[in-house]
Amino acid sequence: MNTNERTELFDHLKILLPAQLQELCFKCGLHTNYLEQNASAVKIAIDLYNFAENNGKLDTLARLSGFQPPSNPSVTKTFLNKLPESDAPFLGRSRELALLNQAWQAKGLLVLVAWGGVGKTRLV
Repeated sequence: MNTNERTELFDHLKILLPAQLQELCFKCGLHTNYLEQNASAVKIAIDLYNFAENNGKLDTLARLSGFQPPSNPSVTKTFLNKLPESDAPFLGRSRELALLNQAWQAKGLLVLVAWGGVGKTRLV
């Protein structure tokens, strides 16, 4: 399994429900009851991925979780932060983008505060 496939597998695990992850833990041989500990799905995914990697079971984990690597890896272009790249333009935001560029060039550090879903991360 190459590095991109490993990253995609981990991203796949992070979207599963805790109960699904717990079942995968038992099937892969990680016998810790995370549901009794009220662990988050991300915590279970991290532990499960590390366990599978350290025990040579990543391919087994991928198969059991239903993970399918993308058939065309060039389709999943990502930035350093692993978020999908978007080609969609910022409609009607040219003035705001110009102001952000000016502030970035002047200060080198910006803090953007806004409600979730307005597109802050796309500016990275």
